[in-house]
Amino acid sequence: MTKVLRCPSCAANLSSDDNLQCNYCGAKIQITKINPVVDIIVEFEQLCKVMNAQQIKENYARAKIHIGKGRFEDADDALDAILAVDDTQTPAWYFKSLMPHFKHEKQLEFIDMAISNANEKQKDFLIQERKNRVKKERRKMLKRRLETTALVVGAILSLAAITLFSLWRWVW
Repeated sequence: MTKVLRCPSCAANLSSDDNLQCNYCGAKIQITKINPVVDIIVEFEQLCKVMNAQQIKENYARAKIHIGKGRFEDADDALDAILAVDDTQTPAWYFKSLMPHFKHEKQLEFIDMAISNANEKQKDFLIQERKNRVKKERRKMLKRRLETTALVVGAILSLAAITLFSLWRWVW
């Protein structure tokens, strides 16, 4: 691989015959020997990033298919594989928060992780989404309490009616 040398001051291309001075701006150039081991490490890191990106992409595709088929545990496994490679993947945390097999508290933990890794635009959406979910859960809880209260009140009224009927029969 051919490396193009550039002047650190003006970014002009340097030719091999330049005598430690830029022909364009006159800046003095210090040439250091490049370590081939460092180049190999950098190339390896870049290759790993490409491979990880491909793995993440494939797992998102798997998760999408599983969600579409209603196989949420399998989708969750694909999302876990994404997060094992890169735990800052906001969409993966968000999709985990949508999985219906998790309890409400666990879903909120996942959305909190998505918020902590999100950019500003995503954060606004995710924060509003979290608020909406909390409101929805509170409404469900209130509805359950009202239903329970209605059952208890109904039972009390039934007992009162039976008692009054028994008293009425006893008096007559």
